[in-house]
Amino acid sequence: MPPQFNWSGSRSLKSVTVRWPQPDVFTPDGLRTIGYHDTLVLPFIVTPKNAGKPVRLSGSFDFGVCKDICIPVQFQLEEVLAPTGAQNQAAIKAALASEPLTAARAGVSALRCDLSPNAEGITLTVTMQLTSLGGREDAAIESGDPLVWATAPKVTRKGKQLTLQSKLVHALEGSFAVSRKNLRFTVLGSKRAVDISGC
Repeated sequence: MPPQFNWSGSRSLKSVTVRWPQPDVFTPDGLRTIGYHDTLVLPFIVTPKNAGKPVRLSGSFDFGVCKDICIPVQFQLEEVLAPTGAQNQAAIKAALASEPLTAARAGVSALRCDLSPNAEGITLTVTMQLTSLGGREDAAIESGDPLVWATAPKVTRKGKQLTLQSKLVHALEGSFAVSRKNLRFTVLGSKRAVDISGC
């Protein structure tokens, strides 16, 4: 259940940027899930149409909440924001500090994606040079196409070389194409995470 935001009811709003903290990997009832548990502090960067003027933020946030089963939930948000935000609050600072690094900041190099057909769809093998992120590393792969999903990748490391291998499967039968520039990889370790866009 990918989260979705709708800010169409807002006034004096130019843009909203969501800054996701590093997620966790957990397996309730054997189902691999990447997300958050117990508490989530989710920072928003709100840009007004007119600098120094308040913004009336009005919108909805659709997301999935899971325990024994996963259900869709909608959260309504209504707030008038003063020109000076709450960026100095400790919880917001901590959430921003745990945001995944960009590929450039993490020093990702020699990124390569190999695609080959298989009986179910396409096998994707991603290799890169990346210093260890700590502990047992995991990853999430997004195809950029809502009809193409990626299986949980097999993650292996040999020195600085990290390899992810996954199958891309289309929801409908038949052949399909994958755009390398729309691929997205989130590599997760015990110390940090890295968000990589395009290959």
